Amino acid sequence: LFGHYGTLRHRPPCFPGAMAAHGRVPALLPLALVVAATATAVAFAVASLVALSGSHSYNHSRHVAFVAGFPAPAATGARLRGRGRGSRSSIPRSSDAAGTESSSSKGKVRYLPSLDFSLKEDVVPAEGILTLPCFPLGGTAYVPHTEQVLNIFEPRYREMYSDILLSGGRRFVVPQITQDELGGVRLSEVGVVFYLDDLKEVSEQTDDRVKYVCSHSVISRVRIKKVLNPPAFADRSTYLRVEVEEMVDTDADEESSELEEQTIATLVELASLQEKAKESVKFRKEALEKQNVTRGAGFWQTISVWQNYLTSRAQHRQNQFEEDVRTKIVDYFKEQKGEIPRQINLAELPEQQLREIGDLQESFQEEVNALVNAGSVPVQELVQADSHKARLRLFYAMMDQEKRRMEARIALNSLFNNDESA
Repeated sequence: LFGHYGTLRHRPPCFPGAMAAHGRVPALLPLALVVAATATAVAFAVASLVALSGSHSYNHSRHVAFVAGFPAPAATGARLRGRGRGSRSSIPRSSDAAGTESSSSKGKVRYLPSLDFSLKEDVVPAEGILTLPCFPLGGTAYVPHTEQVLNIFEPRYREMYSDILLSGGRRFVVPQITQDELGGVRLSEVGVVFYLDDLKEVSEQTDDRVKYVCSHSVISRVRIKKVLNPPAFADRSTYLRVEVEEMVDTDADEESSELEEQTIATLVELASLQEKAKESVKFRKEALEKQNVTRGAGFWQTISVWQNYLTSRAQHRQNQFEEDVRTKIVDYFKEQKGEIPRQINLAELPEQQLREIGDLQESFQEEVNALVNAGSVPVQELVQADSHKARLRLFYAMMDQEKRRMEARIALNSLFNNDESA
């Protein structure tokens, strides 16, 4: 019934100067390498799913997927470095993530005010308030009741793991992170709590490039009340520490079974539409019927499946893009030379072909960026929601949008079929 997710390796550019919008890759390369270089933007776009803070890499949980047609990989290996106000950074900007607004905006991702790097002294934690280490992990939206693996090699996070082991707490907060228009760094108001289940030291095996490989359970959600040492993020002298409060649903004592049944029914209906639309990436209807969205593990594991579905679509789109580029290059050389040379000199490609390849890449990036956003911003809204019913309604809106896409696809397919029969 189920497929399993593998691992997507985010690679740096294959070659200096690999194709950007209308750029070029070096000449005299085997066709496979030409396509790989052209697809460099693919790696960057998909890696946006996992833009991380600090020098570390991670693996998504290898969640059992309820998706057929394509084995969706878990994303790994992106880097993101925090810097001072106004300096350049690969931290995603608020304007880059559609729908993200300040903490005062209702129904959007809520962020704390920008970190104040000018503070001369750390804030003294309030008495009786829970204080935890903080490990921002980019724009990825993590959800409770999943498992995550982190590879740790930045000094400040090596220190953090040593501290949580010595204290016995074994917990830290993972918020989303963004950058405001002035270059300031902002943390999401709500984050999830990672609990360290297992830690393996791998210094010898990696020549100290990686210190620890750490396995975690995501156990809860917290609201961040205050960042105690914001300058530490800029100078990297140590890890952040935050005051938090546990989040408890406001409807914890209310019955939600009817809304839960409607949600699963909608998800099964979506699977039927995917089948009718002949989608390459689709949910397994028979498996979804065994799912549930009850409060807690049932709901969050279904959301994890949803995120993996979006990643599967991004990976499938990547394969389509690479095949389209390969076909365009091959067709050109077949038409002009009658055969495909063992090595391809891109200088022989006219501007028209280069522009068409650039247009393919631009279209691909637009589609994948939309998938990146769909797997991040709406999911973070679920994480920050104050009630189970609110989460169910938000998830219904996410599914409803996908249903409309499927209905449009079915109508388009029907139109083409009618044209062909005529």
